[in-house]
This record gives sequence, C-alpha cells and structure tokens, in this order.
Amino acid sequence: MADIISFTGKGLLLALKIKRVLGEEGPVYTKFSEIDKRELPERVVYVEEKLGDWTNERFENHTPIVFIGACGIAVRTIAPYVRDKFSDIPVIVLDENGKFCIPLLSAHIGGAKKLAETIAEKIGAVPVITTATDVNDLFAVDVFAAENDLLILNREGVKKVSSKILAAGEVTMRLDGGKVKGRVPDEVKITKKKKADIIISPRELEEGSCLLQLVPKAVYAGIGCRKDKPEADIRKMFYDVLEQNGIERGAVAGAATIDIKEHEPGLRQFVRAEELSFQTFPAEVLKEVQGEFSVSDFVSKTVGVDNVCERAAAAACGKNYRLLVPKNAGNGVTAAFAVKDWSVRF
Repeated sequence: MADIISFTGKGLLLALKIKRVLGEEGPVYTKFSEIDKRELPERVVYVEEKLGDWTNERFENHTPIVFIGACGIAVRTIAPYVRDKFSDIPVIVLDENGKFCIPLLSAHIGGAKKLAETIAEKIGAVPVITTATDVNDLFAVDVFAAENDLLILNREGVKKVSSKILAAGEVTMRLDGGKVKGRVPDEVKITKKKKADIIISPRELEEGSCLLQLVPKAVYAGIGCRKDKPEADIRKMFYDVLEQNGIERGAVAGAATIDIKEHEPGLRQFVRAEELSFQTFPAEVLKEVQGEFSVSDFVSKTVGVDNVCERAAAAACGKNYRLLVPKNAGNGVTAAFAVKDWSVRF
C-alpha cells in the first residue's frame, strides 16, 4: 500500500481515484494550499508539516510514495533520503491529469515498476519505463530475485549480470538443488557446470565461481536445548554449525523444536533476535516424520521422541525435504539443518 500525495485540486481527485480503483483503504494526503481544510472528506489529510519531513517518515517506515505533480517536486523532495537501489522505497510520479505514470525510484527491487504499471492500467495512463533491461525487453535479474524471494548476496553482481545481458545477450544460471518453473527467457541458459554467471544456492560458494549469487530462503534449523539454556549458547551452536557446513545465513528462514520447548526463554530470545519464523511440534508429530535420523534413548525417555533437532528441521520443511546437516550437539544444545524443496519461476 502506497501513500499518495497531491499538490492541486485535480491531483487530489486523481489520488482519490487511484485509491478507489486499487481497492485500498487509508487516507490520501495533500499539500494543496487553497483547499478549505474544514470541508475535506474524512479520508483526505492535509499535510501541515514540511514536505521533506513527511517524505522522510515514509522512507524510515519503508512506505511507498506516489507523488501527483511535477517530477521536479518529487526529485528535490526525495534527494536527501536516497541511498541505494537495494534499500530505497518505491517512488512513483504521475501528472495531475493522469496521463503518465513514472516509476522514479526502486523500480525493480522495490516494485515501483510493477506498481506503476498496475496504476497505469487501472486509470488509463501511459507507464513510462526507462530501465535498460525493460526497454530492451530483456531478463532483469533483480526483478527475478524479488519475485522469487531470493536474497541478493553480492549487490555489484546485479550490475555485472545486467551489463553482460545488454552487451552479450546471454548469461548462464545454475540451481543448486532447486527446480525451474515457467518459460526460461532466451537470454538465460540453465547449466549444470560448476561455474555460472548466476548461481542460486543456499550454500557458501567458492570465490570467483559466479558473478552473482542468489540465496533461496529454504533452510530450517531444528534446535533442542536443556532447560534455561541462555540465548548466547544457542546462538553459538547455530552459527558454528552454519560456518562449519558452509550454509549461508540468509538461506535460513526459520527454526523449529518440540512443543515442550516453546516457551524456553533463551530459545525465544534467539529466534526473535534473528528474525526467524518459529514452529513447534508435539512429540507425536515428530515421530511421524519420515526419514533416517540419529537416535537417542535418553532423549526418547525425556521428551517422548528419539530425536528433536533433525526431526523438527524436517517437519518445518514439510513433506519434501533434504537433511543438510545432521545432529550437532554440545554444551546442552543440539542443532540440525534441513532444506525444503524449492523452485524459481520465470
């Protein structure tokens, strides 16, 4: 959902129309100084503060902005807050008559291009697209990454891949365990060779093996621990196992354990700090997970299932998974990692 701001009466009417055709709730904003603030509709908010302060707040909250007015107004306003294409918010500009719709900032990764095209289609405007891969109708790797929820590991690689496509018309791509869905663009060649221009993998790669690594968020950590284990001990085990087995931290989407550990303070602090999803499973569910797991009679007698970390990691992945790292144990903490079936769509 974007915040729309206008500067004229026509612009305000267009802002209300855009909200309506997109089916969005929430206010629209205006700086139209000649308006009678006492007669404003309830959903229209007059911006009393400076435009720069209003804009800064949107950047800090990562809220997309639609400016209805001259491009110059938008450019001068956002200039102090622009950082890079990987963190900037989507910014779109429309003229007050709704003829043209321009994705001004964060067109690909932020989704400004897609939003601009949606708005343009709904109101009959012309989307003004200027990015090189788009105007040449070529594969845009940053859009591909965003649409497939892939972490871009080395940002400079995006430029290198796009430059190679524009210059040579082709790049190679290798998937480490994933599947391809949809029609692969002509300029992308899927390969099984060790080196490729783009490699999609949850594992750490050798330096120089690719121009760009994309990381699927498809790995789940299974964790077990003794009662009252501090967060620091759990964190150390987590990162030690990742490092020793060459798994990218960005590939880990969540953590899982047995339900009797759901409220373990150190474990809950850990998943919150790491911003991981957190799942818990009853012993009966963990017992039913299919696969070959290490067995502990002590664990079975204590919690009712022969293995917590491996089974929990597998259960978090769903039916189709692969155990990446079996049980590691030390200092009262156990950890294992599994990867779910994942795919990318073109």
